[in-house]
Amino acid sequence: MALVECKECGKDISDSSKFCPHCGAPYTQAIGLSQSNKVGKIIGGLLTLIAGIILLIWINFREAPRYMSYELAEKYSDKASELSMFGYLLVGIGIIALMFAAKSKTK
Repeated sequence: MALVECKECGKDISDSSKFCPHCGAPYTQAIGLSQSNKVGKIIGGLLTLIAGIILLIWINFREAPRYMSYELAEKYSDKASELSMFGYLLVGIGIIALMFAAKSKTK
């Protein structure tokens, strides 16, 4: 149980009370993310999105070295496909994180 300031009279009241005992003003607790927490979620979503895009660009513009044998080139291609899927996953997670951060209410 913490003390918070009444928005009407400015006196300290319990955060579990429904009304201010001094002035009778109703106390409603703000629900949602704090502004700094929301900014952190947006930055996290952006960094995840950017990391996924960089990974996809890096994978798509790399080629297997020409001196590689056929078997090694095939393994290289398989690993590139796995990394490409991971890049798409990062982009998707970044977009979802940004959507949730944008929809969340702030205190």
